[in-house]
Amino acid sequence: MLTIQSYKFKRFRYRFSREPLRLVSPTSVFQLSIAVILHNNEYACQIYTLFQAGYMKHWVNRSKSHIGDFIILLFDKVEGGNTLKPIVDDFAYQAILDNWDSTDLTKVTAYLNQLCDDQVAQVASPPSKMFFEFDNMNWQFTPYAALMLLTLRAQHGLENPDFEHPGFGNVTSLLLTQPVAPKKDEVLEQLVVKLHEQGFDEKALLA
Repeated sequence: MLTIQSYKFKRFRYRFSREPLRLVSPTSVFQLSIAVILHNNEYACQIYTLFQAGYMKHWVNRSKSHIGDFIILLFDKVEGGNTLKPIVDDFAYQAILDNWDSTDLTKVTAYLNQLCDDQVAQVASPPSKMFFEFDNMNWQFTPYAALMLLTLRAQHGLENPDFEHPGFGNVTSLLLTQPVAPKKDEVLEQLVVKLHEQGFDEKALLA
């Protein structure tokens, strides 16, 4: 779906002579963190292309939370060539980006606490605070940003702290050590076959 969305928004500029501002849901960003956490690097790279093309052009309908920005910028920093910059003033997590590969576990623990504390605060905030990606219960109770940071560190051979948070329990224990294969959905598989028959090639589009 995000591949189709990425293609659609690239065409948008040619059709309407303007950027598709704020048309990408902020919750789409969590799909990138999920792909990383599941060690599905191919999907993560494919999903990242949407944000690589559109983050700095304001395609994402972002909230006042900086957690979604962090997820995009962390993947860019570690796996995407470090090509993106924060589009918000006083970005809350620049220090984490700069030191994501730190060997100082006390510092890493402080970063994880910051991410988890901020998520809890944003989940509990009233709607007027505009942390609206956390209005959806799907995203409230899993520390996606912290898990993504831990997963990327582990993938690059870095030691992680045994991190526990009062809102999420032992976060380090949630890390997966093996890739998780995506489950096949019959309807989606039939749709993809039809798309391929009509010339849609997601790998070529995302190359």
